[in-house]
Amino acid sequence: MSTSLADLAELPAQLYALQQQMQQMQVRLDAYVESIDDDVDTATALKLTGIASRTTLLAERDRPGTKLAYRKEGTKCLYSRRSCIDYKLSKRLGGHGSGLMRIAG
Repeated sequence: MSTSLADLAELPAQLYALQQQMQQMQVRLDAYVESIDDDVDTATALKLTGIASRTTLLAERDRPGTKLAYRKEGTKCLYSRRSCIDYKLSKRLGGHGSGLMRIAG
């Protein structure tokens, strides 16, 4: 299959259109992620992060520089769903934070 000069001349316009579509998708994705960022309990946080034990979750949330965001309401601890997902992505994907994964919930 050979590429003609006309096909090559169209590439910049096609790349620009693709870039615009990707930017629109990113805006929509950001809005969606913001809309689902609710507080979850410890059991759900364990599922979302992939951490096996409550003790490890407690240690990880208190580690300096952690991605896990939480707040306490009396004796109950609530975690940000988004931060749990970000944490899992950073651990599973070598810190890149992109790609596909199954989200428990």
